[in-house]
Amino acid sequence: MSEFRKRILWTFGLAPFNIVIVYVGRQVLRYWGILDPFAAWLGGWLKVHVTPPQAEWTIAATISAVGYGAALYFIWRHFHRPLVATGEGAKVGQSIKEVLEAPIAAHNAPKNPDGAFDWKGLLEAVNAFCDPELVWRRNKYIQTIENSTERSHEIEREMQTLYDAAPGGGFRNRPDEEKKYNELRERLERFATLKSFSETGLRDYWELLRGDLGQKLVSGDLIAKGYAEPYKGGSDEVLIKASEWRMLTVSPYDGTAMKKIGLPSIVYSGVEIARPIPPALEIIFDRANPARKFWSLEQSKDENGKPVPHLHWEYRASIKNKSSKTLRNVKVTVEAIGDMPRRAEPSYFDINKKPLVDLNPGEDTLAVIRRWFNPPIVVGMVCGGAYGPIKMTASADDVPMVAKLFWFEPEATPMILEIKFE
Repeated sequence: MSEFRKRILWTFGLAPFNIVIVYVGRQVLRYWGILDPFAAWLGGWLKVHVTPPQAEWTIAATISAVGYGAALYFIWRHFHRPLVATGEGAKVGQSIKEVLEAPIAAHNAPKNPDGAFDWKGLLEAVNAFCDPELVWRRNKYIQTIENSTERSHEIEREMQTLYDAAPGGGFRNRPDEEKKYNELRERLERFATLKSFSETGLRDYWELLRGDLGQKLVSGDLIAKGYAEPYKGGSDEVLIKASEWRMLTVSPYDGTAMKKIGLPSIVYSGVEIARPIPPALEIIFDRANPARKFWSLEQSKDENGKPVPHLHWEYRASIKNKSSKTLRNVKVTVEAIGDMPRRAEPSYFDINKKPLVDLNPGEDTLAVIRRWFNPPIVVGMVCGGAYGPIKMTASADDVPMVAKLFWFEPEATPMILEIKFE
């Protein structure tokens, strides 16, 4: 039962009790003679102009009305949770919790009886829901900063050791040590420059990640909940409306949502994010390679489709329709995004050798991630992880696209490894 209905019941429930108080009060005034001293002081004027029953009923009703009003004031002003009087789907007197969580419960009831979403903190949500390429580049900058910091500390210790090697320190009559010291200082400056560059890149990619997350919250692909600020003990957790994210941005490390415009101020704290509807498409790669489904040696062909006398390695991913409807015009693109990038290109499906396919509910088909030479190590190739990640993106009509990153290393077996963000 809503708080508004409870207050209405209390209002009408106190009315009979108030009538009883009026009647009892009149009887008290009548039998105890409380008005007699007052009537005697007025010299009989009261009894001439007002009959005793009139005075008794009036006074009793006035006292009862004052008490009834005080009770209603307490019920309507103090004994309640916050109310929502306006807003889409709001009803007068409904609590914030009831207004905002009802649509989720209604939407989720047929598929998720317990009404539970997989809520994630902001840092976890960024890794789980944002464009994996942005997450990978952010992580790359973080790793570069950490490595630069560690190497800088090692160089500083080595420089200090060189300086302190002679009694009293310094490089008097020690030209070789002084030369090495200067070389170390130059290396230290290069690491400092690299760290500064990486910190700038990290800020830029955090901004892109916040924008990507905000866009998905505005569109309704993701939902968020939190506690409205200023927080008070016992406050209900609320669902943050999608339209609000046009004016809000997240602070992942603090778990807060802040205003974009004007002075930064926290609007919601304890923010968590979930995906209300699972993605319709899923990209799957199994390193166990059952029945050589995900990679194998294949016959090479020329540009006219005729077999040629050599083999090549082919790595594939399974594209699965997880929805309850047929997905039209499913397509996949593959893009190298590492140190040796390549523009996004359409991938071809194994089932029809075309770049487009329709998938029935629960159906899956294979799409090519990468073809490579056999043997995999060839003259002139770059070694040491230079090929980097491959970004595979799957999409279809009227459904959000999904993406997954794979690390490609020709010197490893298998050459493809799925990149996961924890």
